[in-house]
Amino acid sequence: MTKERDVSQQFLTYRDCARSSWNCLFQAAVSPGARMSFDDSEAWQHYNELLFSRLVLAPVGKLGAARDSRNFQIPRRKSLDFFRVRIDKETPTPISIENPRAGDGTHYWDHPVKTLKDGEMWACFVDFFDWDEQVMRDFDYVLVRIEASGAFPQLVGKLALIETYYCSFFLISEGPV
Repeated sequence: MTKERDVSQQFLTYRDCARSSWNCLFQAAVSPGARMSFDDSEAWQHYNELLFSRLVLAPVGKLGAARDSRNFQIPRRKSLDFFRVRIDKETPTPISIENPRAGDGTHYWDHPVKTLKDGEMWACFVDFFDWDEQVMRDFDYVLVRIEASGAFPQLVGKLALIETYYCSFFLISEGPV
């Protein structure tokens, strides 16, 4: 039997720490108007991996499992299938869903489905997201991969962005949680 355990507090603590670390340590070290160097970007990736591992994965007993599941390269596109993201509200929630064009590797976020309600999709966590990775970050969005949707089966496998405010995070496991 599949069980869900609310781990929203771990995710929100990680988000706050990552946001503060990026804005106060990493982004602040870059000269105004300059872009982050490859070395700085790589240092951020390693630091961010450590934060996520210690603040989210370790407390829920998934430290070892994530080594094979999470891709810490930017852009991160592999979901963590043991972390489900649910929409908190029962009313339609704004969502941006990727809408790729044939032969174009660019991610467009203009899919015709613009809102979903809780229960209309099963989505797994990929990452927190901001549009510009070189400036102050707020991680306003949660990047998810839609794994199932009875209401909109054409969305399965697509990436989507949901405002963090609307999300709760759950650990999925078999048996008692």
